[in-house]
Amino acid sequence: MSGRIYPMRISEDEQAAFTKLARSLGYTIQRPGANFGKASPPEMVRDLVRAYRANPAAVVTMLRALGLGRPTAPTRHK
Repeated sequence: MSGRIYPMRISEDEQAAFTKLARSLGYTIQRPGANFGKASPPEMVRDLVRAYRANPAAVVTMLRALGLGRPTAPTRHK
């Protein structure tokens, strides 16, 4: 893995909602410093990736049950 950052293009409103979601799920920065207690959306994404790697079918099923996904998206998993 290269450690590259994957930039996301989302609106300010979407960014605010994403940050609020992270905070509501308990994803906050726990390291002492200026950002302590602020929401941490990247950590939430990392945990989603970990869950997907552990059980792709369960994560896809859960997201589809919430109405996420494209109708033409492939249903096969690696």
